[in-house]
Amino acid sequence: MAITSKNYCKILESASKNYKFIKFDEKFNDDEKVILWRHDIDVSPNRALFMAKKEAEFGIKAYYFVQVTSIFYNVLEQKIFEIIQEIASLGHTIGIHFDASIYDTKSFNKVGYNLNFEANILKNIIKKEIEIFSIHNPTTLKNFKFDNLNYFGFFNASSPKLYKQYKYCSDSNGFWKYETLDNLLLNNNIKKLYVLTHPVWWQEMDMTPRDKIQRSILGRSDYSLKYYDNLLKINNRKNIS
Repeated sequence: MAITSKNYCKILESASKNYKFIKFDEKFNDDEKVILWRHDIDVSPNRALFMAKKEAEFGIKAYYFVQVTSIFYNVLEQKIFEIIQEIASLGHTIGIHFDASIYDTKSFNKVGYNLNFEANILKNIIKKEIEIFSIHNPTTLKNFKFDNLNYFGFFNASSPKLYKQYKYCSDSNGFWKYETLDNLLLNNNIKKLYVLTHPVWWQEMDMTPRDKIQRSILGRSDYSLKYYDNLLKINNRKNIS
C-alpha cells in the first residue's frame, strides 16, 4: 500500500476496528489488542494537522512530537503554533521531538536542562504540561543513550524497552521499516503494536520521499513569499521584483 493521505484513512479505519488505542502509561489486559500511535513531526506540521483531524473523525487519540529545533519549521511562527494548538485541541497529546545532537554537550544534566527548556516552549503554546518526548535520529547519538523509560521527569517514547514489549512499525525515511503497516493491522497474532509515522510522507500523491520533502519545503517557501507580498499590499508599499 502506497504511503498517501488516501491510504492513511484506510489504515485508520482498519486500526480502529482491530485495536484499542492506548496511552504509553495506560494499563491494559493481556488479552486486549492494543496499539500505540505516534507521530514525529520532522518536517510538516500541515500534514500533521491533516492526520490529527482524520484521527479525530475516528475517535482516535494519538501522540504528536514537535521538534522545537527543526530547520523546516518554527514553532513560534503564528501559523505553526496555531497548528500545534489545534492538534492539542482535538485531544491528541503533544510531546517533544528532541534532537540532543544540536546542543553539542557531554553533560547529561545539560541535556536535561535543554529538554526542560523545549518543554516550557511547548507548554506556553498549548497551555498544558509536557510530559513525554521522543528522540530525533536516535541512531546518530554519540555521547548518550536513552534506553530507560523515564528521564528528567519525562516519559521516553523512544526507549528500546518499548520495542521489546510491542511489535514495532515505522515509516522512517519514507519507507516501511520491517513490515508494512496495512499487513500488520490484519495479523490477528499481533496483540501489541507500536506505530511511528512521520506526517511529511502522507501526502495526496504517491511520490518519492525526496520529492515529498521538496514539496513541503517549496510549499513553505511559497507561503512565506505570499505573506511578504500581502504585507506590502495591505500597507500600501511598493513591491519591486
